Amino acid sequence: MDILILAFLWTAWCFLHSAMISVSVTEYLKERLGDSYRFYRLVYVIVAVVTLLPVHIFSNSVQSPDVFSWKGPLVVLRMLLVNVILTAYLLTGTVLEERKLVLEFGDEYKEYQKKVSMFLPAKWVRSRLIG
Repeated sequence: MDILILAFLWTAWCFLHSAMISVSVTEYLKERLGDSYRFYRLVYVIVAVVTLLPVHIFSNSVQSPDVFSWKGPLVVLRMLLVNVILTAYLLTGTVLEERKLVLEFGDEYKEYQKKVSMFLPAKWVRSRLIG
C-alpha cells in the first residue's frame, strides 16, 4: 500500500508542477495578474518545493535504513517506481517545454532545434565531426 501512496504522491506532484507552467495556465495568469505576473516564476518555484516536502517526508518514512543496500524486493520496487515516474515526467515535460518554446519564439526556435539536440549534444558533436 505504501508503494501506491508513494506513486500517487509523485504523480500528483509531477502533474501539479507541469500544470502550473502550462501555456494555458500561464496565459490565463498573465491576463489576470498584469504586472504582478513577473513574480509568478518565484511563486512557482516556492510551490514546487513546498509541495515536494510531503512526498519527501512520506518517501523517507516508508524506507528502511537499508535503502542503499538494495536488500529486499520492496526497496528495489520503490526505487524503480520513483525512477520510472520521474523519467516519464522528465521526457513528457521536455517535449511540452519544447512545444511551448516553439509557440513563444516561432521559426527562430525551430532553427535552433535543427542545430541543438533535445537531451544529448548529438547534433553538435556530429557537426564538429562531419563539418
